[in-house]
Amino acid sequence: MFSVNIDFNEVRFSEETNFAEAEFSKDTIVSFFKSEFTGETYFSGAKFLGKISFYSTNISDSMFNDAEFLDSSNADFRKAIFGDTYFQRVKFLGKIDFSDAKFLRYTNFSKAIFFEFPEKANFENVEFSEDLYFEEVKFLREISFKKNKFKNSYFNKVEFKDVFFDDAIFFGETQFKEVKFWGGASFRQTDFMSKTSFHQSEFSGPLRFSFATFTGKIDLIPNKSNEIYLDNVFFGEYVKIKANLSLCYFQGSNIEIIDLTNSEWDLADNNSIIIWEDYKKVLDWRELEGIYRRLKQSYQRHGDYSTSGKFYYREMDLHGEQLKFLYKLLWNIGYKYTCGYGEKPFNVLFVSIFMIFMFSIIYFYSGILVLGKDIINYNLSLNSFNLSWIGNYVWCLYMSIAAFTTMGFGDVQPIGLSRPFAYIEAGIGIFMTALFIFVFTRKMLR
Repeated sequence: MFSVNIDFNEVRFSEETNFAEAEFSKDTIVSFFKSEFTGETYFSGAKFLGKISFYSTNISDSMFNDAEFLDSSNADFRKAIFGDTYFQRVKFLGKIDFSDAKFLRYTNFSKAIFFEFPEKANFENVEFSEDLYFEEVKFLREISFKKNKFKNSYFNKVEFKDVFFDDAIFFGETQFKEVKFWGGASFRQTDFMSKTSFHQSEFSGPLRFSFATFTGKIDLIPNKSNEIYLDNVFFGEYVKIKANLSLCYFQGSNIEIIDLTNSEWDLADNNSIIIWEDYKKVLDWRELEGIYRRLKQSYQRHGDYSTSGKFYYREMDLHGEQLKFLYKLLWNIGYKYTCGYGEKPFNVLFVSIFMIFMFSIIYFYSGILVLGKDIINYNLSLNSFNLSWIGNYVWCLYMSIAAFTTMGFGDVQPIGLSRPFAYIEAGIGIFMTALFIFVFTRKMLR
């Protein structure tokens, strides 16, 4: 047990160095400032209760497995340079600072525990030049990996409280499989340059990728997700996201190339999809229209035309909102309600049925001639109604169907004012029939 201050400043350890199972008491200050360990170095099972400094230390091969940095400790690894490094099963209860350190070879922190402490665990501006393993680690405090450089990094089955990877660069394969993010996770302005996976991870707090870059393949397929910020993100090819995107921000990102199939969305009453930015009213109509268009293109690109149609419907809604009053009215009547922007063939059918009934009432009062029968021509007086009008109205309905479908058989003819209305209905019928065939075929072919 070391109970007095120890000064190893600028000392060179050229052989194997063994501090395994050593205990550094609470009142001691141990300093390896700018020291150099060229041989294997063992701190396995050591207990650090006081202040220990490895500031600017060069450690060729180091073993800290099962060591304990207790709550009274203050471990300073700033600007240290590590070779092969093992911190497996280490308990970090006190203050820990690895900022500006360099891990030049294999590094393993698997099953380490970073217990709660008033200050965050600091790994900012650290460089991991070779494989890094943080598997099954528990971060019970806030942790920062800002401005780090990672080659191949594996954070599988890790538990994070609040974590920051802002401005980091992942050069090699990156895995966050089965990770639990209990708090917020921030990857703002982070570069993912190779294969990245968040498969089966859980995000209980907001996940921020704002201004990040994904140039390699990414699988973002969490079991649970909350708010996801993909605003201003640049995506390369082979990006797949399968998540609940109801609380997702997309502004400024090239989401049209992402594979979003099988993701979950909230549906509006008309079965279209309302994205979070639209629901929160944080963007104007033109910007929202562009996001819906890119989401539509994403689903078209990957063959999901049904979901693509939902985004297209909302895209057209927002386009109509930007029109002036008269043009907006014509847009809604002629395009939205008539055929649902080409997405709802049954709208055409319902409008057609409505038109047939409307013209049948016109014929009921303007007059038609039924061969072998009297002229049917009612005035607007209530006294004109009797039990015979039902049968006569059926002839008017028949007349309307014949005019609409242009399938007249000569047994019923329009007279008087009914003639121009019959021509109008025939023109509408030709248009509506062609429109129904077009919209229905479009849907079926997709």
